Amino acid sequence: TQVTSLWLAHNEISVIANGTLAVLVQLKNLDISYNLIVDFPWEDLASLTALQLLKMNNNRMTNLPRDAFQNLKDLRSLRINNNNFATIVEGTFDALSSLSHLQIYNNPFNCTCSLLWLKTWRSEE
Repeated sequence: TQVTSLWLAHNEISVIANGTLAVLVQLKNLDISYNLIVDFPWEDLASLTALQLLKMNNNRMTNLPRDAFQNLKDLRSLRINNNNFATIVEGTFDALSSLSHLQIYNNPFNCTCSLLWLKTWRSEE
């Protein structure tokens, strides 16, 4: 498909079925913010290698797999703030070589040693 932008914010979406987004291989902009999504089909992102903007903020997501963004080398802006993430595993953002904008605030992070890597992550690059 030739779709390059998909704006689905503020639609009370609670479920995105596996495979729904994977076919949108030309997608550069995806906005699913301000919905009710708990479980996101993270494996769909592997096909979206052209993605530059990903807005997932203001949902109810709890799980962020370490390899969720591994194929998104062109991603410039990632917004995952205002979800229910308690932790982010070290290495989650390592493949995002083009990333210049990251919003992760207002998540109920467990501030333990497992999140210490975030403090120095960007300063090391």
